[in-house]
Amino acid sequence: MTDAFSLGVAARTVWMEARGEGEAGQRAVAHVLTNQLASGRWGKSLASVCLLPFQFSCWNDTDPNRRAVLALADDDAALAAMAGYVADALAGATDPTHGATHYYAQSLAAPPRWARGRTPTAEIGRHRFFRLDGG
Repeated sequence: MTDAFSLGVAARTVWMEARGEGEAGQRAVAHVLTNQLASGRWGKSLASVCLLPFQFSCWNDTDPNRRAVLALADDDAALAAMAGYVADALAGATDPTHGATHYYAQSLAAPPRWARGRTPTAEIGRHRFFRLDGG
């Protein structure tokens, strides 16, 4: 079971990371969060997974999205939808990322170092998804 605080942090993470994507892309990012949680490598709660320093750039102090998401009302309709996607992923919905624990936006000038030489498990919207079994 996930506490309300963790679900709220996860919903805000999906909002910041994928609000420009369609529903499929938002659900895919939600699955990455829950895949990281399931691995146990990134934390024991969704909040700890999302707030791990430098794991999701949207939570970095210098990221402009951070202020935007913190200003969202808890009853924001988009935020509620994101929470629903996270809840679905936690409940065992089919994972379109095939177990991905990482992703990056294809708009980056170059892939991150961790992605170089790896084959994506999925491409959904403008994101490429990867399973990094070794972390």
